[in-house]
Amino acid sequence: MLRAFLLAAAVLTSTPLFAQGQPVDAPLTARVSYADLNLADGEGQKAFNARIKRAVIAVCPELNSSITSKLAANHCRRSVSARTQRQMAVVVASAADQRRRAMSTVASR
Repeated sequence: MLRAFLLAAAVLTSTPLFAQGQPVDAPLTARVSYADLNLADGEGQKAFNARIKRAVIAVCPELNSSITSKLAANHCRRSVSARTQRQMAVVVASAADQRRRAMSTVASR
């Protein structure tokens, strides 16, 4: 089963952002796989967090070196990070719950 986490960034800034000269109207997204991670343990969660952080930076880039671009990217990153923390908590809790159920099934045999 392919497990992936989807980041969506609705970039809300006072200045329009442009991708290759065109305004960005749709939310930007990134897919982050965690199929190879055990989210029920600390190391897997740490690796997942690192992947999410890299995806947030990719979804909310600084488009140039202007202060406006830096401020927009920082605003986007804070906003996306706040939303992804809630989503990540659900994914990690689900992994921990699956592990508990698996352990109780093994123990009851």
